[in-house]
Amino acid sequence: SIRRHLKYAWVPFFSRFGKLTPVQIETIPKILDGINVVVMSPTASGKTEAVVAPVAELFISRQWKELAILYVVPTRALANDTLARIEGPLRDMGIATVLKHGDKPYLSGNLPNCLITTPESLDSLICRRPKIFATLHAVILDEIHLLDNTYRGDQLRLLLRRLKELAFDASFAVHLLSATLSEPYQVAQRYSENFELINVKGQREINCCLLESHKDVFRLVRSQKWKKLLYFCNKRESVETVAAELAKLWHPYPVVAHHGSLNREVREEAEKIMKETDVAVCVATSTLEIG
Repeated sequence: SIRRHLKYAWVPFFSRFGKLTPVQIETIPKILDGINVVVMSPTASGKTEAVVAPVAELFISRQWKELAILYVVPTRALANDTLARIEGPLRDMGIATVLKHGDKPYLSGNLPNCLITTPESLDSLICRRPKIFATLHAVILDEIHLLDNTYRGDQLRLLLRRLKELAFDASFAVHLLSATLSEPYQVAQRYSENFELINVKGQREINCCLLESHKDVFRLVRSQKWKKLLYFCNKRESVETVAAELAKLWHPYPVVAHHGSLNREVREEAEKIMKETDVAVCVATSTLEIG
């Protein structure tokens, strides 16, 4: 069984769930067999654990050293979420995880075993400390559909080439994660080699309502007894305007703003409020679209 093959990773990652999800059942054996995977499945189906748990198992069983796992995400907010999600289980296995992005630009003296970062921060780190990637064994590219076919996706492809020149083992694994890919094979070819596609069908149901005003939204949310609300705006200026309008409507409940121009403390406070407060509203650009 899969549980038997996850000698070190089962308890930290899956004991609290009791069973695996379909995407985990399909993905874990392939990674343990050394196969690169491109994983497509609906949001909240357990993709992250499906890849991180077997990679962590290989870290222990194959006795990888120093910085061996690189986890690349499109946004700082998703990097923060990913750290919160995997740091504990990895720590239980003796694997140290660190975050590096624009808000946390420096690595301490002791190298982590797993680094969570964005393409821009990875680029900076390759330039300043290229030698730390010599021991790389696995790269995980999360939410790849948000990067592919953009200049950031092109940047990431170049960074993977540079990593191959820096790593002792240029054939390190590259795993891709995504909720949706219209042309998965073509996308995967741009970042990985000798891969297998894993496409777990299914989707979350969406109730779509067209509303004309913030008051209509307020009435609907309160009537349904929903407690957390995310508003999305196309422009940063709109975020501030809408947040100010909603603050009057939702008083005394907190209304927070989140976009790339806000300083780190403000963004992290907004994320914290949305996670910890019983009732809250957040107005954001695409910075909170994922995670």
